[in-house]
Amino acid sequence: MSDVKTIHSICMAALLGAMIINLTVMIFVALTKLEEIEARLEGSSVVNNNKMSGSGLIAKVLRLGQISGLLCANESFLNSCEPNALENIARFPAGLRRWVNLPFHAATFFIISLVGMWSWGKFAGFY
Repeated sequence: MSDVKTIHSICMAALLGAMIINLTVMIFVALTKLEEIEARLEGSSVVNNNKMSGSGLIAKVLRLGQISGLLCANESFLNSCEPNALENIARFPAGLRRWVNLPFHAATFFIISLVGMWSWGKFAGFY
């Protein structure tokens, strides 16, 4: 039982470390690339409304998250909500799209993994 608990603790520590690194990447993208990303999506009402939310670090990361959702949305949803942004999204550079989407997809994976690991530890009686 002790070995399993040790493995669980190591996995939790590795997961938390990866989450911290991912958060650092999110902050880096929000501070260095957000203006370029918003300039490429100028016709979008999401970007235009988000610019009023503030210029703090948390506001920038949240704006980046909304842009990530916009870039991942399917075309039928965008036709009904953001018809002005369709051209800009279609022409959005793949490299910049990766900078926006990968950290948020990784964050989703890490949160689900963390809940799963915590649940396993709770079920196994580690806590």
